[in-house]
Amino acid sequence: MKVLTKKHALNLLEILATVSITGVGFAIGGTIGAAVMAGIGINLSTNIIQSGGAKLKERWLTSNDGILNHDIQKALSHAFIKALTHLETEYFKLSEADALPKNEKESIKAFFKELKEEAQEAFPAFLEKAMKDQEIKEYLYGGQESATDKLWERINGTNLLCTYCDHFRDFFHNNLLNEVQLWFTEELKTDSKESNKAWRAFQRLLLEGIQADVKAVQASQDLIQRDLQTLEVLRNQLEQLKDTIDHRLPNEPFQGGLEKAISDMRVVLQDVAKTTQRTEEKVDAIAVDVKTLLDAKTEVKIPKIPDDIQKLFDEGWALRSMGKFEDARTVFQKSLELATNYDNDLAAARAKHRLAAIMYEWDKNFDAAKNLLKECLQAYRAVHSEKDIAAALQSFGMIETDAGNLDQADAYLSQALEIKKKREDKLDIAETLHAIGWVEDHRGHLKQALELYDQALKYFLGECEKGPAKTEQEASLGVANCYHHKAMIYERQGKIENAESNYLRALEWCRKSGYKPNIGKILFLLAELKFREAQYETGIPFLDEAFGIYYEIGDRAWQARCFDIQGRLNFILGQKDKATEIFKSALQLVEESGDYKEQNKYLSKLGHIYMEDGQFEKAKGYFERAKDLSLREELLEGYVAAVGSLAEIAHIEKNLDERNKLLSDCIETLEKLLPSTQSEPRRAYIIGQIGFAYEIMGNFQKALVYYQKSKAAFESISNTIGIAKCLGSIAHLKGLLGKRNEEFDLYRELQKFIDGSSYYDLIAEVNMNLGEIHMRIGNLDEAKILFGEAEFLCQRYNLHRLPHVKESIRRLQEQINLRKPPALNFKQLINELFELINWFPEAKDSIFRLWMWGRKEALLGNYRNTVGIKFMLCQNDVDTFLKISRHLQTYSDLCLQVASSEYPGSVIDLIPFPKNKEIFFECSLVTIKEVAGGNAWMMNKENFFEIFEKYYSSIVTRYILTSDTARSESTGNEGAIIAGWSLDLPDQAHQLILSSSPAELIDKKIFFLPYERHLANDKLLSDLRHSKELGLIPIYFGSLPNSESVEVLTSTTIGLPVLLPDDAEHQRKQIRKVKHSFSQMLSVTKESAQSSLNNFIFEIEELSDICVGKQSLKIQIYILDFPSVLKRELHIALVMTD
Repeated sequence: MKVLTKKHALNLLEILATVSITGVGFAIGGTIGAAVMAGIGINLSTNIIQSGGAKLKERWLTSNDGILNHDIQKALSHAFIKALTHLETEYFKLSEADALPKNEKESIKAFFKELKEEAQEAFPAFLEKAMKDQEIKEYLYGGQESATDKLWERINGTNLLCTYCDHFRDFFHNNLLNEVQLWFTEELKTDSKESNKAWRAFQRLLLEGIQADVKAVQASQDLIQRDLQTLEVLRNQLEQLKDTIDHRLPNEPFQGGLEKAISDMRVVLQDVAKTTQRTEEKVDAIAVDVKTLLDAKTEVKIPKIPDDIQKLFDEGWALRSMGKFEDARTVFQKSLELATNYDNDLAAARAKHRLAAIMYEWDKNFDAAKNLLKECLQAYRAVHSEKDIAAALQSFGMIETDAGNLDQADAYLSQALEIKKKREDKLDIAETLHAIGWVEDHRGHLKQALELYDQALKYFLGECEKGPAKTEQEASLGVANCYHHKAMIYERQGKIENAESNYLRALEWCRKSGYKPNIGKILFLLAELKFREAQYETGIPFLDEAFGIYYEIGDRAWQARCFDIQGRLNFILGQKDKATEIFKSALQLVEESGDYKEQNKYLSKLGHIYMEDGQFEKAKGYFERAKDLSLREELLEGYVAAVGSLAEIAHIEKNLDERNKLLSDCIETLEKLLPSTQSEPRRAYIIGQIGFAYEIMGNFQKALVYYQKSKAAFESISNTIGIAKCLGSIAHLKGLLGKRNEEFDLYRELQKFIDGSSYYDLIAEVNMNLGEIHMRIGNLDEAKILFGEAEFLCQRYNLHRLPHVKESIRRLQEQINLRKPPALNFKQLINELFELINWFPEAKDSIFRLWMWGRKEALLGNYRNTVGIKFMLCQNDVDTFLKISRHLQTYSDLCLQVASSEYPGSVIDLIPFPKNKEIFFECSLVTIKEVAGGNAWMMNKENFFEIFEKYYSSIVTRYILTSDTARSESTGNEGAIIAGWSLDLPDQAHQLILSSSPAELIDKKIFFLPYERHLANDKLLSDLRHSKELGLIPIYFGSLPNSESVEVLTSTTIGLPVLLPDDAEHQRKQIRKVKHSFSQMLSVTKESAQSSLNNFIFEIEELSDICVGKQSLKIQIYILDFPSVLKRELHIALVMTD
């Protein structure tokens, strides 16, 4: 008996893995594709199937929902084993099998047994290996019969089946592929959790593949749009089903088509079984006939190009290489006239081809270029010039790539490559491989793009070594282009060293080629890279040389781009006016060039400069121009960007109706753009922009959905920066939705994800956000480290976030200072305030404002560090505050008034200040001379503001020192004038403090808390967070403020005895117990809350029993549960009900 050894079985399984992937690929582009398209009513299904379902088959190999998907691989492995089982059963039903000798039957059974056993473990690994095999694409993109023959040649070449009888080999050959196809579809049809995972992936694969095929078909736009709309409906259905894997729903997308395909496959298998017979002789005879036909090549005489025309072609091409496109156009036009006179159709077509290149590269007139190319292609086909046909197809492919029509581009370039491979022209093959790589690059398939660039590079380098000079020049340019595009990928991936080295190689090879436009482009990209890395001295020579080239060749659009880099540099260095003028110059250049996309970019850029500067009317003017230009020239993305910017201004101006109308238009336009978008990075970006529009509208839940979709789209193409930005947006939204833990975790995930990359601006932003969170939860040391890292990046790379970082660091220092013992205690602070007021009484309000904000940190530090019971009375009426604080004096160590009144806003102040006193507030030493020509403090404030404004615009501190002096009429004291602005305080602050003496404030332990409570939407939540930070107990009157975020854990009502000072002195022991139980409630947990409250009630009752007949305050005590930054916390609050 013949036995299939383990080694032989593994060798055979390795080939059969490729057979299985190829077989299913053909079914997707054939039987399955036809059935599912018919099932969903695709109008162009016949066209697609006739073209071989190219995109469906391509997606099977390249999509993350195809054979790359783990669940699909598992389904195919199961299907393969079931196919073997069914094949064995069916074979032994045949009379021919029954007639075999016993030992032959045993050998075949052993064959199936060994294959199935080894397949359990080895087949998934062989699938993984087969996917990386470049040959699998050749099998699948060729004809099915050809591919099947080649695969069986591989099997026969191993001699693994040669020991088995001819009948069995034929049976295995004729049925395996069909059986694998059938059982794979049966596996997908099965309603189980594992199969449903694969089915969900397969549904997505079908949707994307059919959509790509529809876009690639050359048919009426009406039919294409109708089919795309059908598919968009299915996309929405699949989005809703994506997480449903525990069961199958009735009438799911593609389900009916799949079942129809299974039925068709079973019919095919039955027919094959009926007609299984030996056909070697017949096949051999057909093969001989085909070979004879192929060898009998038709001789076609291709017209010769006259020497004088060829000389013009060479001259024009040389001018093009020098960037002299208009001169080249003139020469090519002359060659066309000569060719027409000579009645030489091929020469005329080549002249038009060159003119089309000028239209594409220089004019950017894609439609005109394509119309001319159609004429060229027709002429090339008429004279059977395959080289020219392939060149024209490549030109079509490059234009469609730049236009974003990637499926069409791929179709043209694939045809071109097929012709060029047949001709075995390596330079031409290299050019097309590079062009296909550029398509994959646009799709976001960076790995595939790099592989294609490397393949093209090998061909180009080989041709450089051969010569002649013209070939070497063209090959050198090809080498440069490969390095150039590899560098761009590395730069997007944040691999700066790889990017720079490839740009430098590209520059070296481009100089060899002498093609000036590309030399300028690479110099520009090197300058941009160096500027981004803050290596300005290294970048400037690159930029100067690039500008010189573009000035010489008269390329205004690229001159503008060079201006753009300089403008950006001026902008980040704080030279806004200079940057604005440069951007205006760039705009003028692109307007002269007729490049509408670039015009739109600079209009938008200028609009954003004015918007950041608060000059909204000027900004709106530029954005309106960008919007009108985009509509006129059908620049949809430009239109969306302009509308989005106008909506942002409307949002800032609180014109919500206008904002929402603009954003709704923006979303509608983006949604329409999505179905026709073939570039995956662009598609992912558009989805993210929809999310951003919803975020501005305040629809955070919907924004979150789109950001998550955008992130998934970027993940499918491994686009690092896209994933990172989406993660940041999702984290930000989680914070807005109150999910602080998730926000924190996502920012930490993002920090880890981009660590070590060159995305400096994003790293700084993430560190800032994490620093803010750590500061809110009290991890000040961690916050300091994070802000320090962000500040370093901002300073090192001149990032625009530096002012925001510095503000965060300032607030952090305030928090740190709060935890330090203050330099002045409460008594010293009060005495200092009144010394200043008594020194110059006429300016008491201005002095009070200056002192309050200058000493704010010291005040808050005292509030925080005061030991004991500290009350925060939320009360607008000063008399009520004084009355209640007097009643609570027995129990309190500090009573602070908080007003809910709106703070009046900023006030321009002229403040007299003693010359011999140390300045305790931020004050610039820059002096303003002679602001009033006399007693500045007495002048009219409105007049002063006009003088002050022109000086203050360049001052970064809140206050500045003038050279004027002021003299008090009541005390005769003279001092310097401090000019600046203060945030005015509510009337209650002035009334409480300025109508009291320092002794009263100190003895009664009362003061004002500068806390802008009126800004809080949820006042109770804001009060709890603020009071928790400072160790205060908030007191309300009548009832607790409403809050959806705060929960009552437990509460009770007590009568708090009101004691006179003498009574309090006698009961000081029991009062200490009451205060101690009060303080215990400031640190309660959920477990100890009720016992702490009971203990407090007990101590109050003890005091009440002693102080019988005394007045008492009826107070409700609440222990409240509220959300902090990353967790929920507990705090106490009191409500006065009397």
